Amino acid sequence: MKWIIFLLIAFLVLGCSESDKEVVINVLPFGEVPDDNYEGEYTDGSFDIKHNPQTGSIALYRSNYDDMSIAFKESMGYPYGFDRSTAGDISPEKDRFVYISTKNGEDASFMPVLSKKLFNEYQLIEETSSSIIPLFDGQTAYLPAGDYILYGHNGIRWENLDKHIKVISYTPKPKYIYYVQLDGDGWNTENDKNSFTIERVTQAFNKVYRQVVLEPHFIPQDPSFYNQPDVNLDLSALLQINMVNRNNLIISYVYKQAEEMVLSQLEGKDIKKIDINSIIGRHIVVAINKALKFWPLKSVYGNSGNLIDLKNNYKFNPENEPSGTTYAIQSIGECEDGVGKNAINVTIRKSITEYGEEQLFAYHNGEKVTFGPCDYIFTTNGFPVIPYIDPETFAISFPFKKEGFIFGSIVWVPRGGEMNFDVMMHELGHSFGLADVSRNDVYNSAVSSTETNLMSWVFPNGYRLRYRNQQVVYTGGDINDNESPVENVFENQWACLRDECDSYDRWDNSNPIMKYWCGLFAEKCL
Repeated sequence: MKWIIFLLIAFLVLGCSESDKEVVINVLPFGEVPDDNYEGEYTDGSFDIKHNPQTGSIALYRSNYDDMSIAFKESMGYPYGFDRSTAGDISPEKDRFVYISTKNGEDASFMPVLSKKLFNEYQLIEETSSSIIPLFDGQTAYLPAGDYILYGHNGIRWENLDKHIKVISYTPKPKYIYYVQLDGDGWNTENDKNSFTIERVTQAFNKVYRQVVLEPHFIPQDPSFYNQPDVNLDLSALLQINMVNRNNLIISYVYKQAEEMVLSQLEGKDIKKIDINSIIGRHIVVAINKALKFWPLKSVYGNSGNLIDLKNNYKFNPENEPSGTTYAIQSIGECEDGVGKNAINVTIRKSITEYGEEQLFAYHNGEKVTFGPCDYIFTTNGFPVIPYIDPETFAISFPFKKEGFIFGSIVWVPRGGEMNFDVMMHELGHSFGLADVSRNDVYNSAVSSTETNLMSWVFPNGYRLRYRNQQVVYTGGDINDNESPVENVFENQWACLRDECDSYDRWDNSNPIMKYWCGLFAEKCL
């Protein structure tokens, strides 16, 4: 499923056409450049663009059951996994099986919804030990590990109600993850609650992966480790991304170094026998808090200053940036016209023609800016993006693989709205071996009040992981694409994560999940 950051003068490698040389652009950050604070009235019908920060939320399971319901609800604040059929939102009688995980030595808990109009009393009987647990409507119940069946007493006898709870107890399992945070020339993470910090990422990890009692160990990694002096790539400086000529150079160089470090640990070893957890750095997260996005204005030079082509083709979307985002224009290179070597801050204004056509213009001190072919418009405090050629890719992970076996990945995620933490956890799920699952599955649907599955490829993601089997799908990553189910391939996500679905001993032709990974990386498949 599938961003950001850096100081005074920074460097960026540009991907140009075949006939152009690679160019290193020096762009001054905002620094002390005054904001465009013009407060006059505009007479051309233009108006300030409103900002709509990226946000996302998933509603909780519905809890309004009628008087004739019998159901098992998740208790408030339960820290581990709770997997019940979302079909129970519509028809509680279909809510037959509930799976609850817990940590070894701790009881699971849930909240029973029990209709007094149907039965006088209720109890759970553990199938192996035959121990009896009385249940009372609205009172939290606690259960040790085991398989339970619900019985109701009708005043004459106890009846088997064919409702089941399976409590699964897990030993804590560590996950070691290299964490690289790109802040460039500084980002105020304290005041920006949606920016990445190791504490917030750890909290997001626990929200998701505590469902299967995984324990995170995020190991801070200095960005300079991945520097490439021969190509002027310095991840300790402000990451700069050409939004018109996007390329994969930065990601490619970082991936190459990370992959070499990982594969060097496998040299001369039989991958079928190696302890997969002994490989250092097989899970890596690159969290981008700040980046400089810039758009060369050459393509719109001579278009009366209208920037609409940048919006239509190159993700210039001031309306989708967070409140407070500022833009500047600066001349780079030797051109007689243009705004000059010193950056000027501008206000982006939108106007609608009499024919209903949208136009975007840059203003400085109340005047429309006339720019030249050597000018660039840029922002350092908008939402960052990942340095990837496909502008539609919101986040991405690149797998490490050997002999067709995928045993980890490097994940890139930019700062954005609150759901970006879920996006990061989704990509980490791939690193741990999880596949994408169907958005159309009843258990993953975001329709009505259910939570989506973490590995649903629809954006934004929820955070549920499930014990019951999930339909695995191929996707193109585009929300408008039709998903393609992998025939007869389903995944138990709890079992996958606990049984090390990224371990080689499960990587053979008898493992149906291999169809999914082979479909993605067929040229490397066994």
